Formats: sequence, structure tokens, C-alpha cells
Amino acid sequence: MNKLHLKIVVVIIVLGIIGLIALFMKGNGQDSAREIAKASAEFKANPGFRQDTASKLVPHLKIGMTTDEVESLLGKPDNEREYGEGMLHEYGVFYSQFIDIRFDSNGQVEEVIACAPGLGDESVDGNKPSGYYKLEK
Repeated sequence: MNKLHLKIVVVIIVLGIIGLIALFMKGNGQDSAREIAKASAEFKANPGFRQDTASKLVPHLKIGMTTDEVESLLGKPDNEREYGEGMLHEYGVFYSQFIDIRFDSNGQVEEVIACAPGLGDESVDGNKPSGYYKLEK
């Protein structure tokens, strides 16, 4: 086999590997989107019993998201009230566990505070919810 043939074989192998990696990554993104959509539907359908789905959805909340984007992910809030110049949306997760989202006067996420299993550090004493999460500007 001459050098030209060897180079062609190497290029074909490299392109094949790159193609497999791209296909694998594309598949993971679709699965992730499906998992988020499934968790979102479960969260919306089960008020008060949302521990598992909350831990999957909270990391997808971002500063600057609009009210519509948040409600697309979490549904309508359990409670909504004025907070400073903006609004506060409150979602119950399970008993004293919650997701609170503060919106600025433009209707964009300014702060997220959540307390639910799978978020943040485990509590030291067993009496408190196990996870605390805070995201702010």
C-alpha cells in the first residue's frame, strides 16, 4: 500500500470516528430534551408531590428568562404576588419544599431560590429539606 492509500484510509477512519461522536452527542441532546419535557409535564400534573421533577428542572431556570419561558417549564405558579417592583412566583414542591422565582419589573427572572431534595448540599439535621439552591444576578 502506498502513502496516498494510507492517507486516504486514515482520513476515512478519522471522519468515521467524528461522525460517530456527532451522532452520539446529537442523540444525547434529544434524550435530554425529552427528559426535560417529561419532567416538566410531571411537575405540572402533580402539585405538591414534585420532589423528583424539581431537582431535574431547577437547573434549567436561568437569570433573564421571561415569565412565559418559566411557565412553559414549570406551569402556572401556585401563588403569585407583587415583590418590590416585580413579581414573585411560588411553586410548592412537597410540604415545606419550594421553588420561588422573583421577576423584575420587565418580567425577567432576577432570582431563583429553591429548597428540595437533590439541590445543593444535604442538611446536617434530618428535620430540614435536604437541598437549597440559589441563583441571582
